[in-house]
Amino acid sequence: MLKIRSGLRRRAATKLAGAVSATGLVVAGLVVLGPAGPAGAACSTTIGLPARISVTGPYQEVKVPLHTSCTGLVDANADLYGPAGWETSFDWQPATNGRNAYLDVYGQSYYETATGSYHTRDGYAYDGNYNERALPEARTTVKLGSKVGISATRSGGWAHVHFTTWRYYTRYEGFYRGGGAQVDVSYLVGGKWKWISSPTSDRTGAGSVSFRTNDAHTYSVCVRERTYVWRSCNTIRT
Repeated sequence: MLKIRSGLRRRAATKLAGAVSATGLVVAGLVVLGPAGPAGAACSTTIGLPARISVTGPYQEVKVPLHTSCTGLVDANADLYGPAGWETSFDWQPATNGRNAYLDVYGQSYYETATGSYHTRDGYAYDGNYNERALPEARTTVKLGSKVGISATRSGGWAHVHFTTWRYYTRYEGFYRGGGAQVDVSYLVGGKWKWISSPTSDRTGAGSVSFRTNDAHTYSVCVRERTYVWRSCNTIRT
């Protein structure tokens, strides 16, 4: 059997309200314990669905591996549900085609992946003797990617930190400056980040903060996470 290529596919007309469409990625899958094997030994199964998916281009292929210490698995399957209900199914064939399924993520003007929460359901796995293994739920969140540029100067007892924010727009299939993004500006002191200010970018995506200091510091600017946009950070020393 061929592996089923899975896709989170929704027409642009059905995008989430308030979103023009939805940082890579990915952290870890969810590890769950399955029932004991035929010999009585416990084994585990993991659906490697990333906990976080960032839409950063017109098309991305996200690998969703099946990790297991259970011996002899020949088939596994799980349905994926999202904001609109059922989206697709994952199918793994460990004995023949390997342990990877693939998720197609779209950020196109006419075809996009909806931002929001997704989870697997109705998962199962079988070995060659038709012994069924538990394949519990895994979750992921899809949001638009963001970026922040930073520059800084220091003179006359002041440090001036300038920033520019971008986020991914499916309408334009790329990153563009966006106003109204709130950022957190901090500096590093004693190995810890100390907050300075939380300005909002202007309509061109730009902004700046002045900080009184005679010393060199490392500065951080982080775009805050929003309902449909991921957080992103950048640093500079001056």
